[in-house]
Amino acid sequence: MKYIILLSFLFLFNSLFGKLSPKIDYSVFYLSNDSILVDIYYEFNSDDLNYIKFNNINICNIVFEAEVKSLLHTKKYIWELNSQELNIENNRIIFGTHAIALPNSQFDIKLKYYQDNEPSHFSDFNFKVIPKNRKGLFISDIYFASVISHQDSSKIQWDKEFLKYENFVVPNASKQYFSNTEKILLYLEVYNSKYNCESEYKIEYKILDAVKKVKHVLVSKNMNLSDKLIPETQAIAIPNLATGVYYLEVSIFKDDEETANDISNQKFFYLNFEKGPELEARFTENELFEKSEFITMDEETITREYDKLKFIMSKQDLNVWESLTDLKAKQRALFTYWRSKDTDTTTYYNEAKEDFDKAVRYANQYYQFSPSIEGWRTDRGRVLLKYGFPMVVEKFPRNGEKIPCEIWYYGEAGGGMYFYFVDNTGFNNFILAHSTIFGENQNEYWIEEYHPAINFEQNIKRSDHYFK
Repeated sequence: MKYIILLSFLFLFNSLFGKLSPKIDYSVFYLSNDSILVDIYYEFNSDDLNYIKFNNINICNIVFEAEVKSLLHTKKYIWELNSQELNIENNRIIFGTHAIALPNSQFDIKLKYYQDNEPSHFSDFNFKVIPKNRKGLFISDIYFASVISHQDSSKIQWDKEFLKYENFVVPNASKQYFSNTEKILLYLEVYNSKYNCESEYKIEYKILDAVKKVKHVLVSKNMNLSDKLIPETQAIAIPNLATGVYYLEVSIFKDDEETANDISNQKFFYLNFEKGPELEARFTENELFEKSEFITMDEETITREYDKLKFIMSKQDLNVWESLTDLKAKQRALFTYWRSKDTDTTTYYNEAKEDFDKAVRYANQYYQFSPSIEGWRTDRGRVLLKYGFPMVVEKFPRNGEKIPCEIWYYGEAGGGMYFYFVDNTGFNNFILAHSTIFGENQNEYWIEEYHPAINFEQNIKRSDHYFK
């Protein structure tokens, strides 16, 4: 069992702001064309834990159980976070990390954690893993760190679980920074640089506020190309920000190109002891509309936005939209629609629209099969926009005369929602062959008609709603 090293310099944060709730996050890295590494990291407040005294040592063990699930496979991983303290009177942060190697596929991960002496009092943290397309130059997720130290010069002998190549990288699972913090420390990995760059690649780091206004930019260049991954560590100076939610956006460019090959972003919170939040609630409805992105949209852009929203708008919203002829009225209609979906109108950030835009970007990157048809206009793109990201996806490549197939699964309610896509032409244009959802294309003979390359022998369940 591994023992957890405690960061004494983080005690100040805890004394200032009281107890910290458990914080858990994850990052995805890429081991090969066939496998990924899901790095889960976490931090707990010692005052929230119940220690047991044994031989004058206070002991606490936190057990983690991770259920990793795809449509055809389910596997459970169990590990522990161990803390042994001589004195537990002073509150402190206990942290750790655990990496899980998985096949290159989409997974639904359900993480349950509890103290080993209180297994009935558990909490959970659930998330979906959606790997990137590995073609071309790309980067991993952003891994926020509280400490980055070279293994040869580190004053503390950190546990090997924190070692990433030549550096100890201690995670910052809370993603919280304060006005007495000078820099944001982060780790990421660059892939496929040797075969996609002629001389160098450039990484651009941007700090953006909640309305995506750029607050700080840092650019670094690297001429050391490799056919293997390249680890990147960075320390970004934090400008004088107001208290609030911000984004770190990392873009990678090859050579002198102006269009990014790949982008990763991560949200973080900044607390300024002398500068309060700039809240949206200070503005009237009209002022918010005049400050919004919709006021700058022309007729063509408005029409494109509406075409995307057709997939998710109610009949009432569609009828209202169809009756509009004035550009300003259409701009306000889009503003009003997205504002009605905003779960927290006291901030600039609209999480519903951000999730929708993320789905559009994902569809355009991975589902576009011709220059004239954007990814969100395809069958997979439409389903993604309408229903969101599926819980799990299973991909089946061509097998002889059997054509490629994808199965998307959403949730457990009503027996679950299934979508079956087939690439009938061989040009990566997956069409919806069958779905279990009323109102979608339903074809109970889709297997006989399309002959998909599904491996039935690996299927763990063949219920009536699954392959009908």
